[in-house]
Amino acid sequence: MQLIVRQASNNDHPSNKKAYYPFQCDNLGFIELRRGIFHSVRPAIGKMILVVDTTVAAFYTGGDLIDALLKFFESRNVRELQNLSPSGLKNAERCFKKVIITETKGTPPRTGRKRTIKGFHPDGALFKFTGNEGEQVTIEQHYMTVHNVRLAYPRLPGVVLRDTPGREEIVPMELCKIEPGQFYKKALPENVQSRVLTLSTMKPVEKMSEISKAAMHYPSSTSLHDTGMVIDTRPIVVDATLMRPPKIEFGNGSMEVQRGAWNLLHRTLRETVHEVHWAVINLAPTEMAMHNGLREHLDSFMDCLNKLGIPLKRPIHVATADVSSGAGDQSLFRDLNGLLQSVKSNTTPEIYEVIKAGKFFILCILSKDRAWTKVNLKNWGDINTGVITQCVRVEKLRDLTRSRKNPAQYWANVGLKINARLGGENFKVAIQQSGGYDAITCTVSMVVGADVSHPSPGTKAPSVATLAYSHTQFATKYRASATLQDPRQEVFADLQRMMREAIEDVHRGTPRPIDNIIFFRDGVSEGEYTQIQDVEIAAIKKAIDEVWTSEKFKALPKEPPKPKLTFIVVGKRHHTLFFSKGQREGQIDNCPAGLVVNQQITQPDIQDFYLQSHSAIIGIFPNDTKKLAYALCHVYAKATRSVSIPAPSAVMPFGANVEEQLRASDRDSVVDGERVPFDLGPWKEAFRPLNHRLHNSMYFL
Repeated sequence: MQLIVRQASNNDHPSNKKAYYPFQCDNLGFIELRRGIFHSVRPAIGKMILVVDTTVAAFYTGGDLIDALLKFFESRNVRELQNLSPSGLKNAERCFKKVIITETKGTPPRTGRKRTIKGFHPDGALFKFTGNEGEQVTIEQHYMTVHNVRLAYPRLPGVVLRDTPGREEIVPMELCKIEPGQFYKKALPENVQSRVLTLSTMKPVEKMSEISKAAMHYPSSTSLHDTGMVIDTRPIVVDATLMRPPKIEFGNGSMEVQRGAWNLLHRTLRETVHEVHWAVINLAPTEMAMHNGLREHLDSFMDCLNKLGIPLKRPIHVATADVSSGAGDQSLFRDLNGLLQSVKSNTTPEIYEVIKAGKFFILCILSKDRAWTKVNLKNWGDINTGVITQCVRVEKLRDLTRSRKNPAQYWANVGLKINARLGGENFKVAIQQSGGYDAITCTVSMVVGADVSHPSPGTKAPSVATLAYSHTQFATKYRASATLQDPRQEVFADLQRMMREAIEDVHRGTPRPIDNIIFFRDGVSEGEYTQIQDVEIAAIKKAIDEVWTSEKFKALPKEPPKPKLTFIVVGKRHHTLFFSKGQREGQIDNCPAGLVVNQQITQPDIQDFYLQSHSAIIGIFPNDTKKLAYALCHVYAKATRSVSIPAPSAVMPFGANVEEQLRASDRDSVVDGERVPFDLGPWKEAFRPLNHRLHNSMYFL
């Protein structure tokens, strides 16, 4: 049924099977963005429903390969491509490997068959091969003699179409064109990410209009007509309930959540760390110096954090380090270690003991284009030294200067991260307000979030399994652990050990054993439900059994009951949309936060419901867990609004990404179509754990 519905649109337009993309809407150099339509058949009780939504995807821009590489390197001069460094050529290869091209040659010009890029060769058309009579011939000479083509840029890197040693096939770049309609599956550049977000954001009436237009094509589909299938193109009307938003408690009172959000104006954080010390390192001195605006921003930062209840004095030390010259990781580490030495020299032994106890952070000013500087910085802080680091991008500070707006909101958001990393508690949901949430606060409960993040397509690297678990009464503070497993493996390979260690860790800080474990599992597709149930739930139960049969529990006068386990699957990318009817005829609005739909469109074989806490999510929850899930959407430490999924699941992408960046990485390792055995051992040996000083820090925010 799925194939029949998608057949016509997928045949006529570029598609990834689940969605088709007929609308080219933005050209961003070597990448173009297209709007498309997602559609999927889903079972419901007594009927089948068709989910339709708008979507955006990135494609390689079709056309001359030279133009694509110029835009990739943000250059207008072809000569710069002729003088690429080995690292530059490697970057181009990572981006364009496996891209399909055609070669045009001969007189008159003829377009050859479609071929796949294997890589780039630095010799280009000056590469020599052995001719038919044993002579050495360059590619440039061959094209002039055989195809009557005089190359304009023989020194450009050659395009490798076959990389078999001794049988290499290399063609001139200037003759190659990228075939249009190819998906870009690599990590998107930041400017493209922001544009994707802009294109994805539509007003309710606009989105409904696009969906309705797409639905009107189904009646004319030949494949649907031939099978006798009929699709009602009108949107389904469903009944819903609206949960009351909880109150948020701060250090100086509480407030109601309005439209899924709240603000920090005149509020202090619920629990802050006193006697905090800090330092600054400016890694973008050529873009913003102390005498050129940075001092004013630091003053605003201190003023805002003091108002939030984090007592902050002048920084102990302000250092400057220029990383724009590309001096390397070791140079950055020397600068950071020098900063720590200066901090020690400028403080008393008593204050330095406070700093070593974790009441210290470094505010790092970063340039926009230094992503790997941040990775190395976090490596130094989170793994090598256990020093809390908070990064701020210099373009954000320039935006504050240009807009002349009150910077309090920006610095307040930074303050939320810093307080959570220092071990504080920003806010919590008020009890007696949220049903299921009250139940876990009155017992010893552990709320867990779990996810597996996978390497980018074509990258030979392990997947990262990450666990975040609460260790306080109100489920507002989390610790995280991570491990590596085979690439693309979704089921946790070592969940029993991870859960046992998490339970033991929580027990060290609780007066009695855990009563409840609420486990939020993210990233699971519907086809994996059975496997997850058979493997992961069993692993959690075995972990509980291990703890409850340990010597510590055997020594108790009476064996405590084992905790109740609630296993919850959280699905995000289901594309089911909800609109509310406005007061005027034809008016369509977004639904308010707290919307719950648990009938008419739910699945027949599992107990599930849709919860729209911020943006729509789907949960497979028991009925008495809805209010708990909704309440937990309000305790994500770095957000002053309800987030789309419960807090333990919301921290997972950040925790997993940080761990993925900090692990041993081989960024040059890319695999082709053949299957290569993957050796996980060296990766695990090189994977270094979190520094013990950050055990109580939500470093992953």
